[in-house]
Amino acid sequence: MKKILIALLTVSSVCLAQHPALDLYSTRLTAGRPFFTDEGIYNSYHFFNSPIGVFEIDSSSLNLEAGYSLFSLDYEKRNYLSMPVLRMGEPSRAYFQVSYGYDILSYVTSEDENMSLPLHRFGLTLAAQSESGLFQASIMSSGYIGTQRWDIGDSTRALLGLENLRFDFGSRVHPMARVGIFIGAGLHVDTLNSFRAIGQLPRDDRSAHVVLPAFGGFVDFGDKIIPARSHLSLQYASSRFVYVSKNGAGREGIDGLGNEYSIMNDSLQLLWLTAGRVPLGEHFAKPGLLLGFSTNAGKLHYPDEDSDPFNIGHPIPGGDFDLTEVYFGIGSGFEVFNYADFFMEYVYNSASLNYGNHSGFLNPTGFPTSHGLHHFALGVSTPLHNYISTPLNLTPRIAYFISESAGAVQARRMNTRPLNPERYKSARYQPQRYLENKESTSGFTLGLDIQSSNEKFGGSIHTTFLNESYRGEAGVEMGLVFTIVIPGSSSGFSE
Repeated sequence: MKKILIALLTVSSVCLAQHPALDLYSTRLTAGRPFFTDEGIYNSYHFFNSPIGVFEIDSSSLNLEAGYSLFSLDYEKRNYLSMPVLRMGEPSRAYFQVSYGYDILSYVTSEDENMSLPLHRFGLTLAAQSESGLFQASIMSSGYIGTQRWDIGDSTRALLGLENLRFDFGSRVHPMARVGIFIGAGLHVDTLNSFRAIGQLPRDDRSAHVVLPAFGGFVDFGDKIIPARSHLSLQYASSRFVYVSKNGAGREGIDGLGNEYSIMNDSLQLLWLTAGRVPLGEHFAKPGLLLGFSTNAGKLHYPDEDSDPFNIGHPIPGGDFDLTEVYFGIGSGFEVFNYADFFMEYVYNSASLNYGNHSGFLNPTGFPTSHGLHHFALGVSTPLHNYISTPLNLTPRIAYFISESAGAVQARRMNTRPLNPERYKSARYQPQRYLENKESTSGFTLGLDIQSSNEKFGGSIHTTFLNESYRGEAGVEMGLVFTIVIPGSSSGFSE
């Protein structure tokens, strides 16, 4: 189940989402769970969003999941209903998965005007592997469609996107080693017809963001026998953004036809995570390490008259910018008999920004061009059913985190946030602001995992109380997931 991405890590680019493992990190922090010290998520499904990774973690013939999450931070809210996520097939050989979600984002302006953006989200996945696991392949697609609503006025805004269209190929080359590659693409379209612009002039506002190509690969190492796991992944993506904003006369823009600058962006991201399990008498330490690097280079181009994202004009002198980030994380879990499982993790994120001398980038205030951001989390869980007789397996948990972020995270947090679309899109032309407004977000989480003794159904629930320092906002995130599983007789190479 997807959750809101709280401002926890600096975005790799306003035009392109960051590495999927770092998005997973922000999700697990707000749910009060460990990240790179948790051996249970060391697979390409969790860390690389690859469907073939499901073969490493699920051997059921049917898996049905439903969930609900709520995010509320002062004027900003999100309700997400995931119903259902259905996965079924032949265990360890093939499966298909379909999903549907109803995602409602809302915002209240300083003038107490309500805006809401209900999105229908959908997904389809097909995956198969040979009996030995030597050959694995999958195709996955996911997207959304929706229309923004205002309490007043007669403006209309429609959005649609194909967030992920990707083909994965992989192989279990050894019982302890898996490798894989993917190639993919994405498309986001946003249109607005507004009668509420400055001076009450009508305005047509359209944008398209095309990601093509995107490709990468991963190497996973480890199994349940040896006390160590590791994940290494690399991915590259090229994207293009075109934007048209016309007034009532069909003019404006930088070319007098309503066309704004086109943006080309290239992104390269590398991430390595490893975790181990070290016996300490009758206890266990579970150390973990995270290393990452990303670089994202963007450049302004003159637009094409027809706003064709594949036929953009020549580059603008001084219109280039890049954001480079380095990640370092260290932490450990500590398991005390079968009574408690502690974790503590720290991640440092160093971000450096450079941009050219294009007139639109220059500013008299001197926005920051570098930041060091700190992220810390600790928590504990205990399996009550190991020492108290209960009809269900119950594992309560409690956790705390504090995490710093800067500027561009706000644009990533709600990729389709229901704000003034022109204001959101214009932020793409201001890379000098990518690292402004350094802030910290802290959260205190209470959670509970539930599972039947035969493991045929289970669920989890959590509530996180949030505090955001920059604007002094307080809020809450709540999540609920329920799962039904029909086990299957595993075939092929399974752990």
